[in-house]
Amino acid sequence: RSTYYYCVVTNTLNGTTAETVSATAKIEVTPVVYEYDVYIYEGDEWVGTRVTSENADDVLQDGGTVSYDASTCTLTLDNAKIAGILTYGNERKTLTINVVGECTVESQRYNAVNLQASTSLSGTTRVYNKDKLVITGDGHLSVKALSGSSTAGITAYDDVTIDGANVDIIANGIAIAVQEQT
Repeated sequence: RSTYYYCVVTNTLNGTTAETVSATAKIEVTPVVYEYDVYIYEGDEWVGTRVTSENADDVLQDGGTVSYDASTCTLTLDNAKIAGILTYGNERKTLTINVVGECTVESQRYNAVNLQASTSLSGTTRVYNKDKLVITGDGHLSVKALSGSSTAGITAYDDVTIDGANVDIIANGIAIAVQEQT
C-alpha cells in the first residue's frame, strides 16, 4: 500500500501567480513492513502465515480470529480454529496468548504450539535465544497434537505459564515439553 504525494508547482509571471499540480512529479512512499517471529498455521499447510505489521490486526484475513500486538508480544485468539503456532526464538520475548471464546489449535503434522530456540554469536560467545510462553484469558483453549507418537501439545525452551485460561491438551506424545538448549 503506497502513498503518493504530488508536487504543487507555483509560477509567478508578470505579477500573476498560478499553482498547478504536477502529475509527473510525484513521490511514492511505501511504509516499512515489520516481520515478527510468529507464524500461524491453518489446515495441513507446510508453511505458515508470518505475522507482520501489515496483517497484525487480522493475521488470517478472516475477520480477526487471530491478531497480534507487537508492543506487548500478545497473540489474541478470538474463537480461532488453527493448526499451529510457531516461533523461532529470534526475538527473546515472552509470547502471551490471550484466549477469547472457544479456540482450537489442532495439528495433524507437528507440535501444536512450538516455541523453538535459536543461537547467535556475540563476538566469540554463543547466545541462546528462546521465548517464554504465557497463556491467559477468559476463554477455553483446546490444544491437540495428533501426529506420531512423539508430538507435543506445547513445546518451549523456557518457561510455560498458564494464567487463568482454561486449557485442555491432547497429544500423542507429551502435553507440555520444556526442552533444554545446549
